[in-house]
Amino acid sequence: MLFLPHEADVIRSIPISVRLLEDKLIWVLSPNGSFSVRSAYYGALELSRTGNYGSCFEGSKVKWFWKMIWRLPVPHKLRHFAWRASRDILPTKANLLRQYCKTISMWESSKLALPVGLEQRQLTFQDLLWKLLVADKKEGFDLAIKFVTGAWSLWFNRNELRNEGQRKEGKVLLNWALHYLEEYNVAVDDSQPSTTQEAVGVAWTTPLSATFEVNVNGAIFAKQRAVGIGVVVRDVQGRVATAISKRINEPLGVV
Repeated sequence: MLFLPHEADVIRSIPISVRLLEDKLIWVLSPNGSFSVRSAYYGALELSRTGNYGSCFEGSKVKWFWKMIWRLPVPHKLRHFAWRASRDILPTKANLLRQYCKTISMWESSKLALPVGLEQRQLTFQDLLWKLLVADKKEGFDLAIKFVTGAWSLWFNRNELRNEGQRKEGKVLLNWALHYLEEYNVAVDDSQPSTTQEAVGVAWTTPLSATFEVNVNGAIFAKQRAVGIGVVVRDVQGRVATAISKRINEPLGVV
């Protein structure tokens, strides 16, 4: 099986289990991963009911759909979430949008218009994201950004609950998600180099007496799909007191 470049990158970034289990084929329409005529029948019935999957499997549109997911101006973990949710492979025991009441509460609180042609009770994550990024790509891109961020906040809060976290109402989650997105955009804007400001050289300075100075740096190894971090501790005379470095085999990017 051949994968698109971004799909291959995601697959290669998945950590290998310490148990070294062998790969195996699974049937996603059944709970135990085994194929059955019954599950195939209900899968075919669902496709015919929604009527949205016929165009989803047109080669050029499919490539555009996945490409636009990876181009969303949101944190990488949200793009990864959208990709996995669209393929219905999120690591949860229940489907993301089965939390129907909270999902509708978030949508109504956002006061955003539902795309024409989609009814609330017929929505899946892929249906709506496809509509926003492909069918209504000119007007739907900005809405897709908010939709993915809001959906991720639902999934994030669900995982918090499994770890004895606090349940949040739909409106609270929406405000938190939009604030999170705003903070990300501010951070991205601040990280852009200014064309008018001259570069100022930064040199090591002697720390105060009886103190130490800690310098931290990081590096990205794109070809190895890994990142590295290093820490150096110096005394008042500039001598290295201790140092440490570590390689992380995860494509974390800039944190």
